[in-house]
Amino acid sequence: MILHGTVVGKSVQRDAEGRIYTKVDLEVNEAWKGPSQGKHFTLVHAGGVLGEEWSMASGQEEYDVGEEVVAFVVLNRRGEGVTVGLAQGKFHVSPDAVSGEKRVHNLFHGHAPENAADANSAGVKRAVLPLIELKRRVQAPQP
Repeated sequence: MILHGTVVGKSVQRDAEGRIYTKVDLEVNEAWKGPSQGKHFTLVHAGGVLGEEWSMASGQEEYDVGEEVVAFVVLNRRGEGVTVGLAQGKFHVSPDAVSGEKRVHNLFHGHAPENAADANSAGVKRAVLPLIELKRRVQAPQP
């Protein structure tokens, strides 16, 4: 599934095996691919801070309350979304400071608005990736 929405809440919990995990409540603006799950969707990921205990997984995506995102997810056996490829499957959405056009970025695609002039670690500028272009790419018919 590919969902475009806004993070409206999150909580850290412990499962029956004692593992710490974070539950993210996403208000869905639009389902780009996959079956519509309604206006709210639950994502989960490993780790978080629970009291004085914390747990984390290297490369794990972070979701912040109020953040607009595009999430590439698969369902676990409980019907909760798990982000595909850790941080690779989550795009942050933000408006361009000049045009107001929404654009997206993650560690591998596009660039953060504050880093627009910066180069990546290979010294090559990454192109701006408009939200509408990401949507077009994921909805394009596959050959």
